Amino acid sequence: MADIKYTTAGVEFKGEFIPWEVLEEERAKIRFANSVLVKVGFTYGRVSEIEDQTIYDRDEWAKIKTALEGSTAWFHDFAGKHSETHVDFWTNVNLEEITDLDQIMEFHRLHGFSNEDLGIISQGLEQAEENGEIDSEYNRISDDDQ
Repeated sequence: MADIKYTTAGVEFKGEFIPWEVLEEERAKIRFANSVLVKVGFTYGRVSEIEDQTIYDRDEWAKIKTALEGSTAWFHDFAGKHSETHVDFWTNVNLEEITDLDQIMEFHRLHGFSNEDLGIISQGLEQAEENGEIDSEYNRISDDDQ
């Protein structure tokens, strides 16, 4: 077994000291290598910009994006009484997909995996599933499948 020493400041391995910060950054590079930071939002009259930001695995995001294509999600009383709007995926929303590893790692350092105002994507998926548009695996359901 290799001679490894763990300390509060880092790890010593074969006489070389590596700080925890370096280990964590290297681990994050591997962890987020296949990730995308998705920013989705819309403008509402009473509230300037409603925006959700979430880190997804790229393959999972591709499946979600396809599943929501052409769906509509409704949001009620999110900005006070009588505030209501709908989002048509992907026509009346602002969508930004960031694949830059440094930006993804910085976002995760500041916010974790998500920073959401409204849960736009999760509500869209939930409503599409309830409406029979997609299944629980984010697959589109055609009229022939029903």
